[in-house]
Amino acid sequence: MTYKPPTEMYALLGRMIADWNSLEADMIGMIGLVSGAPDTTNILTAHMGSQAICNALKALAIGRLPEDVADHVNHAVGVFEHLRSYRNQFVHGITAVISDGPEAAAMTHGRRVNAKGEVLIDRGWLHRSELETMMGSQAELSRYFTYLGLHVRRSLDETFDPPIMFRHWPPEKIAIPPALSSRWEPDRPADQGS
Repeated sequence: MTYKPPTEMYALLGRMIADWNSLEADMIGMIGLVSGAPDTTNILTAHMGSQAICNALKALAIGRLPEDVADHVNHAVGVFEHLRSYRNQFVHGITAVISDGPEAAAMTHGRRVNAKGEVLIDRGWLHRSELETMMGSQAELSRYFTYLGLHVRRSLDETFDPPIMFRHWPPEKIAIPPALSSRWEPDRPADQGS
């Protein structure tokens, strides 16, 4: 019997990563829109991590947008931050993909240091259904960013008229996705021997 790699699961992981990059671009685009300096934003954000981008957008929204619009932008950033923890598990934790099809899963293994300086080992499984949930949440957040971008523009330029399907305000806030159903094993100190 020859080994057949789980290409379907790998393809989904690749698509999730590409979709995530698109969401980060949405965030950077929103910073450019709110700041009124998209070219400068592209230069500055090239040197910023994801958390700094979130903090910049929240600060700009509070400082430059009407309260109701800023509230929606900050909610979108909160959903993004929540999804980032999922994304990190899928991108940084996977060590092997097992099988394909609806029951596909990925083995995870991660190391980190807690506040006491102990090295902790996290192990677990991420299932295809969780990956699909993550991808659905990313798509919903992307649509929400598109909608908000049009209303941010309208709040900054009263002459701007968004397409008819985006004129309703306020939109319903999107839900924060549920936690991943398969938690990693509880924190365990690693062998601290020599």
